[in-house]
Amino acid sequence: MSRRVNKLNRSRRRYWLALCMCAVAIPAAAAPICGPREKVTQELTKRYGEVPQVMGLNNSGVMEVWASESGGWTVTITRPDGVMCVLGAGHAFERMPPAYGEPI
Repeated sequence: MSRRVNKLNRSRRRYWLALCMCAVAIPAAAAPICGPREKVTQELTKRYGEVPQVMGLNNSGVMEVWASESGGWTVTITRPDGVMCVLGAGHAFERMPPAYGEPI
C-alpha cells in the first residue's frame, strides 16, 4: 500500500510542477509591443529617459538596447517595414568594460 501512496504522491508532484512551469511560461510567450519606430523611440526617450546604447543587425532587422541613467533598459527590434517592437525590459543596466579591442 505504501508503494501505491508514494506513486500517487510522485504523480501529484509532477502534476503541480508541470502546472507551475506552464504558469511561468505563459507570460514569457506574450506578444511583443510594436508600433511605428518614431512613436516607440519618443516613448522610450520622453517617458523612460532611455537612449540607444548598442545596436546590431540580424535577419529580422536592427536590434537595439536602450538604457537610462537610472538603470532602466529596453531591448527592441526594428523591422525593415519601420515597425519597432519591444522584446524585453528591466532594470539595473550596467556598462561592461570591453573584453577586447577599443571601448565601444
